[in-house]
Amino acid sequence: MNPQAALLKANIDADVREIESLYERLANYAAALTTTEQAILAGYYTNQTGNGQRVEILNDARLSAILLPSFFP
Repeated sequence: MNPQAALLKANIDADVREIESLYERLANYAAALTTTEQAILAGYYTNQTGNGQRVEILNDARLSAILLPSFFP
């Protein structure tokens, strides 16, 4: 493998490890949440109301901006 290809492969491998680490941290955090909390953080929550209507509550992007930095210092 030539030096440029080796450097590119090393950079890609490092990026993959970083992404895997982020997914692992997200999985550890999400495991402690209820299904409803996970849905809200994912961006939506659908609730069945008493009269059979479905209500969708959309997540405010500002909520993610507030919450996510505390998990990724």
